[in-house]
Amino acid sequence: MDNLFEIKTRIVTFVEKYETYVKPASRFVLMLTAYLMVYFNISYYSKINVIFIPIILSVACALLPLSLGSVVLGLYTAANLYGLGIEIAGVFLALLILTYLLYFRFTRDKGMLLVLSPVANFIGVPYALPVITGLQYQPASSVGVLMGTVIFGFLKGIKANADLLLASEDLKTTKLHIAVEQIIANKEMWLILGAFFFTSVIVYFIRRLAIKNSWRIAIVSGIVVQLLIILIGKLLLGNPYGIVGLMIGSIVSGLICLIFRFFAFDLDYQRIEHVQFEDENYYYYVKAVPKVLIPVKDVKVKTFNETKVKREEGIEEEIAKEFDIDPKHLKNNKDINE
Repeated sequence: MDNLFEIKTRIVTFVEKYETYVKPASRFVLMLTAYLMVYFNISYYSKINVIFIPIILSVACALLPLSLGSVVLGLYTAANLYGLGIEIAGVFLALLILTYLLYFRFTRDKGMLLVLSPVANFIGVPYALPVITGLQYQPASSVGVLMGTVIFGFLKGIKANADLLLASEDLKTTKLHIAVEQIIANKEMWLILGAFFFTSVIVYFIRRLAIKNSWRIAIVSGIVVQLLIILIGKLLLGNPYGIVGLMIGSIVSGLICLIFRFFAFDLDYQRIEHVQFEDENYYYYVKAVPKVLIPVKDVKVKTFNETKVKREEGIEEEIAKEFDIDPKHLKNNKDINE
């Protein structure tokens, strides 16, 4: 176990030392994943359907704050949806505006959640984000996760109806109806939104309890409650499809949350200290739980000059021959002096 903590310390130290390079690189990987997700799934506007555009935009967004980078990503997505009709792009832009109004109201400094949420939904592990949000932030911060889920649900529905939208080029009312229906009539999406918000609230309150292993308990409780809500909801809606994926995604999300806890918050409950002090008005009883800290071993390898050793041995032999002395006596005296 100590080896794991030592590896953690090395990773954290490396990230802190090279933070100037690690942050832009991580933003580039995240944004490139999001841009390629859009490019390969909803690139309906032929004029911008060129692979180097998302790559260039990813590089640019890596140098920008994530909040601004997510705006650029949203505009790129809207431009692709324009290929299906101005009505589709218009509905998406309205959804984007609503997202940013809520974002700047509740989660202004957490732009990563807006980008991570659609990406996590796309790869099948969105269930980790509500838990991590409850562990790290307040429940209001889940707005980024919720709106990212809405955007993903909208884009998924649009992709499923792309052939119908392309076939009805002259029917603007039909396009508008289909676009709005992907948000309002998507019962499963609303079910997932409710499960995500409820999960973040539960995790938030459990991890704040003054009990041992509160973060572990919060993670397990959040994953189980979330799984049960979505599972029961899907059965009530008469949509049992995707239950296996739900199970696998929940297990993988739980492992991701445990890895996050390991790096973000790990306490040594065997070294709990109780501190008591007072001032003019109050007595204070404080329970201090130290974090797990494993010092990194500084291994130094001492090397010897082989040539120098051989030269010293040759000198000893010459002295022994000249004075008719056993070389072993010289060696023994040398060891004693050392």
